[in-house]
Amino acid sequence: MNVVQLEVTFPDGRIETVFVDAERILIGSGAHCDVRLPGELAAHEHIAIEILGETVRVEALSFEPAPTLDGNVVRRAALVPGSILGIGALEIRVTPSAVVGDAERVRKERAASGSAVVRMAMVAVVALGALGVIFFNSRAAASAPIAPPELFADTAATCATNDAAQARSLSLEKRVAADGKRERYPFYVEEGVEAVSLYEQASACFRTIGDIGASDELAAVARQLRKEVTDDARTRRLRLERALITGDREVGAREVVALRALYTGKRGPYVEWISAVARKLDVDKEQK
Repeated sequence: MNVVQLEVTFPDGRIETVFVDAERILIGSGAHCDVRLPGELAAHEHIAIEILGETVRVEALSFEPAPTLDGNVVRRAALVPGSILGIGALEIRVTPSAVVGDAERVRKERAASGSAVVRMAMVAVVALGALGVIFFNSRAAASAPIAPPELFADTAATCATNDAAQARSLSLEKRVAADGKRERYPFYVEEGVEAVSLYEQASACFRTIGDIGASDELAAVARQLRKEVTDDARTRRLRLERALITGDREVGAREVVALRALYTGKRGPYVEWISAVARKLDVDKEQK
């Protein structure tokens, strides 16, 4: 299994090394971040690092201050071993690294494969696995629709009332609910979609009562979260497609569960296909 080593150098010269084993690594000041930084140095969610197979990519989630990659402002780019990310005066050296236990396992497997019988058995297993992948891919991945439904409506959010007192109450209520769902989003992806709608409604109600500052602030939060959820959905779709091609049922089942949650209430060929893949993977049976 591959992990990522992150060596964080703080403005005062202090260095901390963190090892993270995850496909998506969040860096920021939020309590849910994998690499948590002081609030005065980083935004709630400042940088995301994604591992897709052997490819490691970085994505900027905040530009206050703008993240840099080897000294250049970055929005989204591939990382190479030894790359240095910057957030203001703070530096993060990113190095993919192999877990020692896995290296030992590989050494033992190679030693054991010296036997001709073992080699023949391995060939047979690989052949059977390839047939399984071909079958799995032909029955599931080949029929994947190209375009999933939109996660968010294009229509602008409105406040449910024009009464000033009611609008003020609604704006506060929607904001509190949105904050809660945003905190739970890393664990329940569908709540990210719901949080965006609630932030937009809260923004509309603040605008109704003339609090333009609060309205603009929540509108900006909604835009950032909308982008994050949209990018998350795209990444999960890619992981699912890759899992179907390689025959990785564990990853496929995990991404199917997340995608079904993200597209709750949506209709169309892609949603129907997700349900079909879930049935092939026996996702519902495994969850019981």
